Amino acid sequence: QLGPIYLNQMQQYNEALKIYSYLLLDEVNNTEDYYNRAVSYQYLGKHTLALADLLTILKDDPYNGKILFQLGRSYLALGQQEKACEYLRFAKKQGININPADFTKACD
Repeated sequence: QLGPIYLNQMQQYNEALKIYSYLLLDEVNNTEDYYNRAVSYQYLGKHTLALADLLTILKDDPYNGKILFQLGRSYLALGQQEKACEYLRFAKKQGININPADFTKACD
């Protein structure tokens, strides 16, 4: 698959975004593609669009720490600190390792 190559290795986020959007035309319930498209949106600074994909995944998997963490990151980027910290705290409870300095700076 080209999506992970564009996203993770080549850091070509626009290309990754195109691929994941295309894949989601046929596979609407593919959480991995939603997640990767959301991360692509985050790298491009399109956090509102990232939130839409992440919240779609969260409906079916409300305790997914990885999704909760990414939601926190996007809410922080949008200046919604209280909501961001709520998701980051929940992600931490789900076992996601968050840099303590970053967490304290954002949420305490």
